[in-house]
Amino acid sequence: MKNLQLGEPIVNSIINMSTNEAKTYLENAGFTMRVINEDGNAKAVSTDLMQKRVNVFVKNGKIFDIHNIS
Repeated sequence: MKNLQLGEPIVNSIINMSTNEAKTYLENAGFTMRVINEDGNAKAVSTDLMQKRVNVFVKNGKIFDIHNIS
């Protein structure tokens, strides 16, 4: 099941987009994007908080899940 973000249809619409497409789309909407897991491999991430940063999981070059917005 996808971790859809309640009240954030812009963010939810990135599911199945390529990473480049999703990054551009989110930046145009005022968000940033961070890949926290790619093809099952966790990425090193900091615990700092940034408003409107979308943490995503990527599989085969496409966004397949949204972890959260921090």
